[in-house]
Amino acid sequence: KEEIEKFVNLCSSSLAFNSTLPLTSDLKKRKIDESFNYYSLDPEQKNLKEFYFKILNNQKLKEIIKLYLGFSGNLFAINTMVTKMDSKFRHPVTDMHRDFDDFHWITMFIYWTEVSKENGATSIMSGSHRSKDISGEKKYLEGKAGSVFLTDNLAFHSGNKNLKTDRIITAMRFGKALNPASYINKDYLFFQYFNELYN
Repeated sequence: KEEIEKFVNLCSSSLAFNSTLPLTSDLKKRKIDESFNYYSLDPEQKNLKEFYFKILNNQKLKEIIKLYLGFSGNLFAINTMVTKMDSKFRHPVTDMHRDFDDFHWITMFIYWTEVSKENGATSIMSGSHRSKDISGEKKYLEGKAGSVFLTDNLAFHSGNKNLKTDRIITAMRFGKALNPASYINKDYLFFQYFNELYN
């Protein structure tokens, strides 16, 4: 619990980019306030590295990722986001969509704040990663601070427009290092850093 609170405090007091990804922002770091709905932190932010390393230095996690992918995946993206509850704006990521990072990858969501259906939990259409359309049951990834979910984001999913408190989440993506998303989002600029954290 102490570690989670420390991480939340570090994120809340950080300068951040005004979008879900640094590259989709205006590329200016700014104080986190209600001016924008989503903020993303610098993937290489030094005071967060120890937290990332502790999470990723886990043999069981590596086994699960390898089992799902069918190969030993690389960490190819880290994205820590702060979602502001009191912003008048809502980012399009809160609409149902699917991600097209590559042919096969997996995302790990780490909730640093408590979330529920009524307060910031990501929703996902169960089984839709195997379908062409939005099918399956809508499920909410609800959990207390410190909860972790592994998801295939080819499935239709969305952020949550309902927010009663600010939400802080880290998304880590695993698969082939060079893929369409890591090229478009310029995650390749951080590959050396990602390899230090996860190999």
